[in-house]
Amino acid sequence: MVNELQVGAVTLQGFRTRIEQLLSELDRSPANPDRVADSRVAGDAYGRGFAAATELHGSYAKVRARMEALSRTFGDTIESMGIAIQIADRGYAEVDDDLKRRFAELQRRAREQYAEGAPPVPARGTDTVATGGFR
Repeated sequence: MVNELQVGAVTLQGFRTRIEQLLSELDRSPANPDRVADSRVAGDAYGRGFAAATELHGSYAKVRARMEALSRTFGDTIESMGIAIQIADRGYAEVDDDLKRRFAELQRRAREQYAEGAPPVPARGTDTVATGGFR
């Protein structure tokens, strides 16, 4: 069946293999959510006793939290795509229960994140350099 389901010259199995490679690379990279979470900078590293240091650390913490969320979301998205490819290839009924549960968990997390609200998307041509897209 895999050979019948082709997108351009790429089979679903080939796409799945590439998805699995990307997920493996993410797990080994510095962008791994656990590694991002472990690399914190202490607040006093920017200095003490002046407002700019406190503000800089606050900005750092906000960016770091967004990077952690982005890394988790990216990994979940890649994993979901891999599972969806298996479902498309074999059919939902033929996928094992553990994989179905994992897919449902990834969907639940995506819905929760979406419900929390994404940061506002700047209008085209809007300069986001000053805020880095954060408000």
